[in-house]
Amino acid sequence: LCLPNAFGPTGAASLIGLGSHALAYRQRAENEDERASQNANPDVPPATKERNCPPANLESVMIKCVPVEGDGDDACANCGKLGSDAVKLKNCTACRLVKYCGVDCQRAHRKKHKKACKQRVAEVKDEQLYSQGLERPEGDFCPLCTLPIPFDMYDHSVLMACCFKMICNGCAMVAKKRGMFDSLYNLGNASNFGDGVQQDKAKAVKFYAKAAMQGHVNSRYNLGNHEGRKGNHDRAVRHWLMSAKMGHKDSAGNIKRAFMAGLAMKEQYAEALKGYQDAVEEMKSHDRDEAKAFLDSSLVFGGWSDDDQMGDMRANTSVAHGMNEFLRSLMHHVIPGITC
Repeated sequence: LCLPNAFGPTGAASLIGLGSHALAYRQRAENEDERASQNANPDVPPATKERNCPPANLESVMIKCVPVEGDGDDACANCGKLGSDAVKLKNCTACRLVKYCGVDCQRAHRKKHKKACKQRVAEVKDEQLYSQGLERPEGDFCPLCTLPIPFDMYDHSVLMACCFKMICNGCAMVAKKRGMFDSLYNLGNASNFGDGVQQDKAKAVKFYAKAAMQGHVNSRYNLGNHEGRKGNHDRAVRHWLMSAKMGHKDSAGNIKRAFMAGLAMKEQYAEALKGYQDAVEEMKSHDRDEAKAFLDSSLVFGGWSDDDQMGDMRANTSVAHGMNEFLRSLMHHVIPGITC
C-alpha cells in the first residue's frame, strides 16, 4: 500500500513485476526437482544428486563399482568392495599385492598402482635370483665317491664313455688299481693252469695272495681251494668265510659242505651264512632283478650266441676247476678210496 508513495506508480509496477518473475522461477525449479526425484536411479545415494542434472549425466561421472558389505576379509583396491561368495576378488597377476573385483577396477587403478607393482615385481625377481641355485647340480658330483668335483672340472675329472658321466681323478685312479687287482688274479690263473706260461702253482698262490689282500674276492676263494686241497681245512674255511661275507656264493657253499663233513664248526657255518645273506641283500636292486630275469630268459630262448656262452665259460673255468679239485679232496677225506 506504501509503494506508490515511495517509488511512484512506475516504480511500484516494476517491483511487482520482479516479484512475480522470482515466484515463477522458484516454482519452475521446484517442479524440475520433483520430476528429477521421480526419474532418478534408486541405487544412487541422495548425497550424489545435483540440481538440474539429468540421470544420464549422473551415470557418466559416477564410479561403476559401489562398495557393498560381504563376508571376505580382502577388498578391491579400487572401489573397496569386500570379497564374498558373490564377489570373487582376483590378485594382480604381476605383483600379487592387491586384489580387484573386476577388469574395470583394475584398469581404473592401474595408474596409481603401476609404480608399486613394478617395484614388487623387481623384488620378486631378486628373491628368486638370490634364493635358487645355492647348490651344485647332480652332474657336478662324482657318481662313485659322491663328492663334488673341484673346479675346473675338466682338469679334475674323466669322462666315462660307457655312461657319459664325469668321475673324479681319485676314483679313476682307484679304477686303475682295480684293474691291477684283476691283472694279478689273471696272472694267478695263468700260472695255475699253465695258460700261455709254464705251470707254476706256487707262483699262482703268490699272485692270488697279493690280489686277495687288496680285496679281490675270487682270489680269496681260490686261496681257500688251494688250502683245502693241501688238507689245511682250518685255513681254507677262514678264506671262504671272508669271501662269503663279501657275497661269494660258492664260498658259502663250501663252508656248508665242510660243516656237513665235520671240517667246520657250527658257529663258522652260521657266521658265513648270515654274512652271505647280508651281502646279497645289500647288493639287491629292482633294476638288477629285471636284468637277471631278462638274461635268464635270453639263455632259455637262445638269446646268447655260442661265442658269448664260450666266453662266459672261459671266464668261469678257473673258479669251477678250483671248486672241483676241492670237492675231490673233500670226498677223498670223507670217504677214503673213492674215485671221481
